[in-house]
Amino acid sequence: MRKLALPLLGIAGFFAVLFYIVNLASPQNFPGCKPLNTRDRFDPSLTAAVWQNQNITPLLGLKNKLSVDQQKVLGIESQDKTIEISLSEKKLTAKKGNEIFLETPVNIGKYITTPVGDFSVIRKFLSVDLSGGSTLNKTYYYLPNSPFTIYFQDDFALIGAYWSKSFGGESGFGCIELPPREAEQLFYWADSSITSSSPGTRIKIIP
Repeated sequence: MRKLALPLLGIAGFFAVLFYIVNLASPQNFPGCKPLNTRDRFDPSLTAAVWQNQNITPLLGLKNKLSVDQQKVLGIESQDKTIEISLSEKKLTAKKGNEIFLETPVNIGKYITTPVGDFSVIRKFLSVDLSGGSTLNKTYYYLPNSPFTIYFQDDFALIGAYWSKSFGGESGFGCIELPPREAEQLFYWADSSITSSSPGTRIKIIP
């Protein structure tokens, strides 16, 4: 019995290690872009960033920050605003009624599918720190001071992606990446949810 037990323990140990490695490497463990904090301000002391296992230059400041007057103008008249994202076209269009406020190419989810449906802005953060992915499959990221983040479902968000060199493709774990300048404009234009009877700006994501 003892001789039989040893091989069985070895087999069980092998499968336990295999299970651990597979789950650690699996990007499905990290949907969306959950914030490490809700600091909601830029922190200039954070000077290191990682994207897909590679060290990158972090955002060093909100250089394109709109003036207070511009922010107020973008934020007025919240009625009839819609943010529409076409996953097939990889494009975002923000409209008030039939008037287009902003159009921009975006990156949609690569490792996790960006959710489809009708949502609304839940909360907004001027800046958050993000971390996720896996070092084993080279998807690990640590992205401090990710700017102009707009959450619309759980940990899924629209976000200013300073780490992306191009837009109109696929990237990350389901969040929608925008060029930082356009993300800034959208951030001040869109409205967060205040009460259940006053939802945030509508976000419509279509296939």
